[in-house]
Amino acid sequence: MIQMAFSSDILRVERLAKVIGVSNALLLCGWFPNQTIRIPTTSRDDGHILRKIIGRDGFTALVLAHGGEAISIPEVDMTPLRRGGLVHRLTARGVNAADIASIAGICPRTVQLVRKQLRLEGFSELSDLLPADEVSA
Repeated sequence: MIQMAFSSDILRVERLAKVIGVSNALLLCGWFPNQTIRIPTTSRDDGHILRKIIGRDGFTALVLAHGGEAISIPEVDMTPLRRGGLVHRLTARGVNAADIASIAGICPRTVQLVRKQLRLEGFSELSDLLPADEVSA
């Protein structure tokens, strides 16, 4: 798994998704980003905000798994992953760091840091794609 994903709280979303499903987990992340919510002890309340957001089945599963608890909902920031993917794709097309920086709205140093992180995470083919003057030891 790409380590950049950890900065996006992907693992916390995954744990929540195991209980209520991916779509419902993302709905809660969108509705309650970086907040702690208290889960009721019963799922009988048809008007509860959680039931309205994730539906009866998701709400029931959440209550069964976490009823009476306060759970932390992650804020899903996909920026590091989007940036990594963009840098990887543009590098594969032979785009230099300065142009990637301009396209991505970041500085060339950030492009270099993202490339380094991608190499550390197993995307070693990047070093084969980089122009010689952009490879640092």
